[in-house]
Amino acid sequence: MKLQGQLASIAPDHTIGSNETRSFVLNSDIVEVKSTAVHEYRCSGYLCDRQRVIENGRGQKTCGCYSMNNRMSNVVLVHTVKVYGNNGTELFMNNFSSFRFMSMYLSKDFSSSVKFNHLNTSAAYYDLQECIDEVVDYINENGGFTVVGWYKCGEIHDMSNEVVSTDVESSDIGFHIVSISPTNAKAVHDVGCIEKKFNYSTYIN
Repeated sequence: MKLQGQLASIAPDHTIGSNETRSFVLNSDIVEVKSTAVHEYRCSGYLCDRQRVIENGRGQKTCGCYSMNNRMSNVVLVHTVKVYGNNGTELFMNNFSSFRFMSMYLSKDFSSSVKFNHLNTSAAYYDLQECIDEVVDYINENGGFTVVGWYKCGEIHDMSNEVVSTDVESSDIGFHIVSISPTNAKAVHDVGCIEKKFNYSTYIN
């Protein structure tokens, strides 16, 4: 049964050519957060979703936020995630970051007093990991996740020809997740889910 507001599913096409880029939408899937790393980003605004923090962190700030919120932390949590599709599709992505995804397992946004060293390999960090797992497991058991993203078939730069090098099509398809959200939007507001969320304020003396 399709839930109210649920996006229409679009399964990945594994027969695409090397010059094609397509989108996918997977509903009611199981998500596993394999690891979580703490990073600092140059943005503390509300207009961006903290996407591609690792890639964008190598240069100047590239998001669209034109003003910063001095009450919001610039700490961003970056995840390695695996998605088990109910249609047999499996996706894996390193360095997935999303402010919206963070808000799913945080009782409230990190304030500006929360710094990188407060979470990185601290007691709070290990409790945070446990909260993430518990919230994700709860949503997996109550409707699963809607995963949205894009994909394209890779190319290999073939140097085997001594006269001229060519790009040849690879059989590997690169998947890039843009959004992970509960398929059943109400699940994240359930009392059973709320009580599992991470609240950093309990660590402040």
